[in-house]
Amino acid sequence: MSSFIVMDIVREALKYEDTIHFEIGQPDLNPSIKVKQSLQKALDENKFSYTQSLGLLELREKIVKHYKKTYNVNIDTSRVLLTPGTSGAFLVAYTLSLKYKQKLGLSDPSYPCYKNFAHMLDIDPFL
Repeated sequence: MSSFIVMDIVREALKYEDTIHFEIGQPDLNPSIKVKQSLQKALDENKFSYTQSLGLLELREKIVKHYKKTYNVNIDTSRVLLTPGTSGAFLVAYTLSLKYKQKLGLSDPSYPCYKNFAHMLDIDPFL
């Protein structure tokens, strides 16, 4: 495994109050008041359990409708998988689509976790 230098950069950035982050995909904006109110309501109503393993059905259905309306593409809701970020999505994609010792081409530079995931799955990443 190679080190994840981005976390070193984030740690260094803490020294500067006007830092704008582009390195990890974490937003620099606060959530809207509606998001905060919805989160508070969910907490007050004890609605903070795990979701289905594919993600919230209602959101997956909205994604399917979006693809139909925007691209005229029909997608079955069961084929939509939600993840909390791209790392989990790439790990799932690698697992489903690549075989043991298969080669995986990556750009240079690329996100360090992509190479690490490949190594974990005995896939050969090359730049």
